[in-house]
Amino acid sequence: MHGYAATVRALLAANPKPNVNLLDYQEHTALALAYEQWAVTRQKSSYEETVSLLIDADPSGAAADANLVAVCAANGSTKLLKQLAHLDGQTLLHTSGRRVCVSADKPLPAGLERYYFEVTLTEIPEGAARRAAQANTRADKPEFSEIAVGFCTLGGAAIAFPGWFPFQDNLSGAESWAYHADTGNCYESCTEVEEEIFDELRYGVGDTVGAGVDLDKGEIWFTRNGVVLEKRFKSVTGRLFPVVGLHDPVMVETNFGGHWGS
Repeated sequence: MHGYAATVRALLAANPKPNVNLLDYQEHTALALAYEQWAVTRQKSSYEETVSLLIDADPSGAAADANLVAVCAANGSTKLLKQLAHLDGQTLLHTSGRRVCVSADKPLPAGLERYYFEVTLTEIPEGAARRAAQANTRADKPEFSEIAVGFCTLGGAAIAFPGWFPFQDNLSGAESWAYHADTGNCYESCTEVEEEIFDELRYGVGDTVGAGVDLDKGEIWFTRNGVVLEKRFKSVTGRLFPVVGLHDPVMVETNFGGHWGS
């Protein structure tokens, strides 16, 4: 298999359908073989489509794979990151231990006055948790996972992590605003980052956090379990994409389709 999507598509359409969970002598599935070769060759046009087809053929296996998200992020494939983010509609399982940003497909539409979306953190399934532990390279397990919820002015691939400073060589001018789980603080990329930790505002498994924007006023705000945080960002401009940043192993349920009704 050399990343030829047409061949893979034909094989998957055969009757009877092939067993995509079969392992080779190194105990690799077809999906693992495809993304491992993609990581080496970085031939996006051929391998990206092949990996996409194999994700569709085995969504549960893709969701539990500890390395797939990392390869997609390293190769800059926002298409596949979004595909993985919607394997079961609104759930994203992240186990690679690397920082990734997942954003909505399109910016908020013109003419919209307000917008709001939420993210709920849930327990990682046992099998995926074991894989996550093997992939985790951090010396110590943090009390609160490094997660960020907010908005960015370009897709998630344009920023290192929501709310952080842009890359030093960032020529896109991308900006972002986000509420971080590990510190309970809110950050915007265009100002100096505050290191202060707000224990009562940190969030983890079982919590629901949200990000809202009043586009008429140019204000972004955040919620934690239905309570609006005091901190707001003002003078916000540009096309906005809802974005979620993930680092530590976590499973989140997202909904990018909500409108703030009050």
